[in-house]
Amino acid sequence: MAIAVRDTSTFTEDGADNSFNNTADKLSITAGDLIVVEVKWEAVVGSSITSVTDDIGGNTYTLGTVKDGGAVGGTPHTQQAYCLSSAGTSATTTITVTLSSGSVTFKRAVARSVSGFTNAALDLFFTSGVGIDRQPVTGAGSTATAAEYVTAFAGCSAAQTFDTPTIGGTAATGSAGGGTDTLSFYLITSSPVSSGTCTVHDTSNSDWTIVAAAFKEASTAALLSGKTNGKFQGKF
Repeated sequence: MAIAVRDTSTFTEDGADNSFNNTADKLSITAGDLIVVEVKWEAVVGSSITSVTDDIGGNTYTLGTVKDGGAVGGTPHTQQAYCLSSAGTSATTTITVTLSSGSVTFKRAVARSVSGFTNAALDLFFTSGVGIDRQPVTGAGSTATAAEYVTAFAGCSAAQTFDTPTIGGTAATGSAGGGTDTLSFYLITSSPVSSGTCTVHDTSNSDWTIVAAAFKEASTAALLSGKTNGKFQGKF
């Protein structure tokens, strides 16, 4: 079965609560689907996702590396979580994201269910540095032997105008991730890509961060790459 995005759910909350969910736009999931949840928020340095849960029962989400914007702008953070669904529903899945305590504002999230994997495994989590105006995010090498699902999430503390995002030099499918301060984009490759690049143009020249992940078909456990010079390199 070919890899395909089954459904997309977008949810947002601007208040200071440290938890929010997609009750207004629930996600359709079938057993065996890969679920990827991508989140942007603004908070103090060191903030992160503490948990992602759903109301299916039996699903455990793995958290990716948080990209902390540091003491810049509104301190934007981005982070991903994923799991393989143990069961499925029909547009009735509520996903809840909980962030570390404290004032957490301008929360945005995009959740997607992805079909076509027999046993999806992580090929790479990688992050950007904190950039102004434009900054590429790259990885090199791959352990995959066939198609991959590659997804990325860019977040900023101000409204942005985005260029067409690319992954491996190919235009990706992109959409606002709950607001003009975020961009969610993905690419389903027909073969492993050797690099992934996102270019974002920010009209206000505010700082922003990106997290991304690539998923492959594999019969073995997921592989998480090592960290080098502030970026996650390899396995992409």
